[in-house]
Amino acid sequence: MDFSPEWPQRLGAQLSQDAEKRVALSFPCKKPITMLKKKHRLHHASDIQSLLRQGRRIKVGDFFLFIKKGNGLGNSRYTVIVGKKFSPLATARNRQKRVLKAVLQEIEKNVEKQVQCDVIIMCTSKGKVLSYKDAKNSILPVFKRNCGI
Repeated sequence: MDFSPEWPQRLGAQLSQDAEKRVALSFPCKKPITMLKKKHRLHHASDIQSLLRQGRRIKVGDFFLFIKKGNGLGNSRYTVIVGKKFSPLATARNRQKRVLKAVLQEIEKNVEKQVQCDVIIMCTSKGKVLSYKDAKNSILPVFKRNCGI
């Protein structure tokens, strides 16, 4: 006697479709999120510290934006800071970072080439992960006013 269970032929395909549905429901973006291009990342500690000291500080809802125009590099650079005060859970912090980076990618498509600014987005609220739409609706008007989108 053979007691091996009979699996559906396309079990792997069903699981991947289910996973895609879950991702689509939890994160309503049109495209999958990719990283910012290296030339658009602000990742040196000295650059971040100087921007935190010298940049224009703007409070937008649950975020602080630090903006400094004229970096002299020919492109804009961005970074997202989500500290442990936001949430002790790394999954919540990483999710908020992904949402904000998706908003930055959308903004980067609309930024004019001659606008060269460095931007830091820092989360201040405690534990509430904003959706893509909420984050975009709160951050986009500030970019329009200050960076010339």
